[in-house]
Formats: sequence, structure tokens, C-alpha cells
Amino acid sequence: MDKKIIWIIVIIVILFLVIAGAGIGTAYYLGKKVVKTPSPTPSATPSETPSPFSEMTLEEVKAQHCLKNPNGGTGNITIANLAHYATIDSPIFIEGTANVFEGSFSLRLIGCDGKKISEANAQTEAGEVGLSNPYSVNISYNDSYIGTFATIEAYDLSMMDGSIQNLIQVPVYLK
Repeated sequence: MDKKIIWIIVIIVILFLVIAGAGIGTAYYLGKKVVKTPSPTPSATPSETPSPFSEMTLEEVKAQHCLKNPNGGTGNITIANLAHYATIDSPIFIEGTANVFEGSFSLRLIGCDGKKISEANAQTEAGEVGLSNPYSVNISYNDSYIGTFATIEAYDLSMMDGSIQNLIQVPVYLK
């Protein structure tokens, strides 16, 4: 066998092991998260104050969320500070990197019913063209959405036909 082919196989195996290890570590870390979600209010005596929330594991939240297979994106836009199925408060602070036309793209918060809850435009910090540059943005939502599942979407629009491209989705729980 040619030495180049052997090195290519070795590199592919190493990359696979690194990616698989990162996925296992992330799953372990995320599995430890606890999320509060509304639960039915039990009948209470006057001396008791029932809690409107019950503890749920990340897996329970994932099982109840409407988005089972979030779009991981192309890598041109990243959301670095939010884990999938995380519990978040308003305003939502989002940060990451983007390599998009003129550093400008959009973010939106979509409910499981498909309705837009909130949206924002984002602009990367000044940087070199063709490289991923950092950004940060806040998105707020109304208190009426507390206790619901939603998805944060970041994307840019094609200059050619206006279609959505580089879509990345992060399913979340609004508290």
C-alpha cells in the first residue's frame, strides 16, 4: 500500500475517534442538566404551596420538544454558548462566529407551533473577509412564552435568490 493512503486512513480514524469522543463527552455533560418545566398543579391544602414546576432531565425535555433532529448548520454560522435543549431566560444572550456575506445574518426564536416569537439581526465584529468572526446578540421574549419549548434559528439569505442558507437550529426551553 502507498504511504499516502496509509496516512490518509490513519488521519480519518483519528478524526473519527476525536469526533466520537467529543459527542460522548457532550452527551454526558448534557445528560446532567436539569430543566424545570410546568407540571399539573396538585390539589393542595391551605398550608401547602404547590410548586408550578417539576424537575425534568435533559432526556425528558428532549423527548417532549417538537424538534427532534436540529439542523447543525454548515459551520458558517455557529452558536457557541447554548447547548441543545437548554433552559434559558429572557433576554437570551447568543454568541458565536459567522462567515457570511458582509458579516450580516438573522436570528429568530420560533415556537413549536411554528410562530415567530422574536427575531434579531446580527453583525460580526470587524475581521478578515473569508474568516469566521465573532458576534454576540440578545433576543428577548414576552413573559407569555415562559414554560414553552422553542427553537433558536440563525441563518443568512442567499444573495442569488433570497432563500435561507447556513441554517443552524438550537432547541431550547423558555423559562
